[in-house]
Amino acid sequence: MCFLRSIYNFLFFSGLSLLSCTLYSQEGPYIFLLIGDGMDDSQIAIAEYYYEELGGLESFARMHDRSSAVIEGYDLGDGLRTYVSDSANTATTLASGVVTRRRMIGREPNNQDIESLLAIAKSHQLGTAIITTSSLTDATPAAFYAHAYHRDCEGPDYLRYELTETTQPCVNDSIARGGMGSIAEQAILYGPDLLLGGGMEFFDQQSETDPEISLIELAHQNDIDVISNLGAPGHAYSRVLGIFAEEHLPVTMTSDIYPPADFIRRQGGLNILPEVYSCIDNPQFMETPRLSEMTQYALDYLDQSQGFLMMIESASIDKQAHDRNACGSIGELGQLEETLALILDFASTHEQTYIIVTADHSHAAQVIPDIDSDAAFISPGQIARVRLPNDNLITINYATSDEPESEEHTGSMVPVFGYQIELPAMMRQRDIFPLLKEIIISHP
Repeated sequence: MCFLRSIYNFLFFSGLSLLSCTLYSQEGPYIFLLIGDGMDDSQIAIAEYYYEELGGLESFARMHDRSSAVIEGYDLGDGLRTYVSDSANTATTLASGVVTRRRMIGREPNNQDIESLLAIAKSHQLGTAIITTSSLTDATPAAFYAHAYHRDCEGPDYLRYELTETTQPCVNDSIARGGMGSIAEQAILYGPDLLLGGGMEFFDQQSETDPEISLIELAHQNDIDVISNLGAPGHAYSRVLGIFAEEHLPVTMTSDIYPPADFIRRQGGLNILPEVYSCIDNPQFMETPRLSEMTQYALDYLDQSQGFLMMIESASIDKQAHDRNACGSIGELGQLEETLALILDFASTHEQTYIIVTADHSHAAQVIPDIDSDAAFISPGQIARVRLPNDNLITINYATSDEPESEEHTGSMVPVFGYQIELPAMMRQRDIFPLLKEIIISHP
């Protein structure tokens, strides 16, 4: 039986107020937080141009509200304010509403553990799921269930010996020293009902809890079903750990030439431009489950009468931007669009559905005019010249780093899309957490 319950309370934080009036039922809530890692407005625009012939990013356009969020963070070393963040501190902000240090997972700047949305959802008897195309121990998923001084404290082996001056405090997080253990071990001991992604290399390591067994065996001892492919969800175990790659899941698309971006060279007074390339299906993807397929598995697995919180990450928008592979980023943003379409279909038949789509931080990649061979001025960065499905050409500039292997994050604001969640025109990233927390704690 449905009844109307109006919540007349204002949440004041930095000038932001929220008045929520929602129709509640005995079922739900169904809360989805979708994170496109590195998905700023430039990445969205590039994907929109690419998919234009197929209708563009239609699901993004179906979201009810739109905002932009300022990213905040502190430096891990001296603790000063930083304006370019990483996935560890920004995911911690999304998960817990706290502005913390770069590289830090689930902790305040003073290294104290903080409560996450996942823990709050569990305490309110909601189902929980984390789905990612990265390793399950990577920074973004880890911020929702783990607490670690450094994002590299992924497996038990990293807590047994000194890695670098920076990651030495991983040792202090070891169970032997009274800590909570590696991120992978925390995934088993404190993680959600359902974990789907990659990272077998970390779960194959020997457990700190019982050095005689691997973390996979520890998972079985904790009533967790460990799967390597998606079949029909079963409930013989209380939880599910799905691991589909040694580290990160392969991307769906890639470029048909390598390297996918290059510098413009001058020769004989002319500019020698990088070759135009096309995006192709990645042959390494093969039988890898798509992000939408993992999401459907979670929808089938979780008890919908109980309600749930689901964090879903398309992780390699960021990773492919580091590699200057525009096609890789486009395909992974396409995966997020496809998954959002699935969730919006779910929302059409489940009244108490609330969705936030956002990014953890911004990244390299700017659309620029294509450069003439005899142009007097050229970009100092590397460029990618991508042939679109409609046969148009898009030129993308990468100029944040001269490192051969990696571009850098940037300090731009990131988009925030809301469905049945009212957003201000502009906000801080930390403001997303109380919006989702209020939905969790306000339901009967």
